[in-house]
Amino acid sequence: MTKVWEGKSAEEIAAKHQNDTSKITGMKVLTQQVVSPDEVQMNVYIEGVDRAEKVSMKRVGNDWKFGGFIRDPKP
Repeated sequence: MTKVWEGKSAEEIAAKHQNDTSKITGMKVLTQQVVSPDEVQMNVYIEGVDRAEKVSMKRVGNDWKFGGFIRDPKP
């Protein structure tokens, strides 16, 4: 992602993320796997954009935070 955002301002990156997430109306957890006490991986269905994704959730203090999408590496 570093190359994708290279040369972009913080405002451009924030606008892109806001546009991408504005379409999301909800999420359904389809499956989850506990990786460690501080990480859970989930298969989720993202409503509004109508697609399934695998995501990581990580514990930070007492809160759970989005840890990113999990995607197969491209060859």
